[in-house]
Amino acid sequence: MITMAGMIGVGKTTYTNHMAEMFQAEPLFEEVSENPILDAYYSEPTKYAFSLQIYFLNQRVKSIKRGMKFDRAILDRSIYEDALFTQVNNINGNISDVEWQLYQDLLANMMDDIRIISESTNQSPELLVYLHAPFDLVLEKIKRRGRPYEQVEGRPDLLAYYKQLHTLYDEWYENYDHSAKMAIDVSQYDILTSNDQEIVAKKIQDKWSTLLVDSQI
Repeated sequence: MITMAGMIGVGKTTYTNHMAEMFQAEPLFEEVSENPILDAYYSEPTKYAFSLQIYFLNQRVKSIKRGMKFDRAILDRSIYEDALFTQVNNINGNISDVEWQLYQDLLANMMDDIRIISESTNQSPELLVYLHAPFDLVLEKIKRRGRPYEQVEGRPDLLAYYKQLHTLYDEWYENYDHSAKMAIDVSQYDILTSNDQEIVAKKIQDKWSTLLVDSQI
């Protein structure tokens, strides 16, 4: 199982789509349109931050469990990224210290359950692919996809939040140790072209193949 990771708007869904096709894997997506809290969070983060992160935590666990039913699956976001968002909301005062501790306890309990399931199914998140890009490109991508509540025009608070996340993401990736990992600079590739799709797929396949060899040693 591969998990995509990266900043809001960096292209996780697009990469998941194309890599799932290249690897003949099952793509598992974050259902933004069905999220009952996300839009409200952008309007009132202090009121909705904790509810949103609990919602996401539940969805991530469901996705991992679904992914374990397939020989190959690609998730478009990591459950551990959600912990980063929850931590940032705690830093910014949108989530209390008590709520942050509760979230960490819930995450630990859920991951224990997932480990038990993975031992019986021999399926687990094996590789995290971190998609990163310069901040200006991230903002351009956010603007291009056009979700009204994500736009920074007239929202200096939201722009500051994006900058904060962008800075912390690299640190999060460096400290990530729950599986093998690799980073891809999306500014170097046009994933909509077949040539760059093949280049990126080869990079991921080479890393994945190394994991399979190492597991047999």
